Amino acid sequence: MKFFFARIFPWPFLLCGLFVLYHGSGQFISARKSVDWPKAKGTVFVSQMDNKSDSDGTTFHAQVAYSYVVAGVKFSSNKVAYGDYGSSDPDHAQEILNRYPINAVVEVSYRPDRPSESVLEVGVKTQAFFMPIFGLVFATVGGLMLVFLPRAMQKSSTDNSGASPLHV
Repeated sequence: MKFFFARIFPWPFLLCGLFVLYHGSGQFISARKSVDWPKAKGTVFVSQMDNKSDSDGTTFHAQVAYSYVVAGVKFSSNKVAYGDYGSSDPDHAQEILNRYPINAVVEVSYRPDRPSESVLEVGVKTQAFFMPIFGLVFATVGGLMLVFLPRAMQKSSTDNSGASPLHV
């Protein structure tokens, strides 16, 4: 059991943290670069609130889909901004829906080398920091566990083996 906790248990934390950090950093970098992306006119064709309920409550998410044309090719996307998130507060989703009603003409920023990737709101928003920070925390905890758990397990086993029983 000590081997499991000292050598195996930390790896999921470290690997999941690194994966989330990598993915979140990629989105963060794209959010930064999106400020300089070319723009095209688009039209919103879906604007509705989606909600999902589970034992933790209900999460509300704005579903906004839009289409746009680049070099004669029609694309569609549903990304408003990098780091979009759902919330237990429906007002957050409603604010987004109010900005992007059905049939609204919108300015779409698209990635020049991959026009199918686009956003309506460019730049780094606060929510774009969540995944990189979350991943960094998990990876750091996993790394620290890999270093310190074996030492702690070894120390506890030497402390216990060197203890003498009490004699009355």
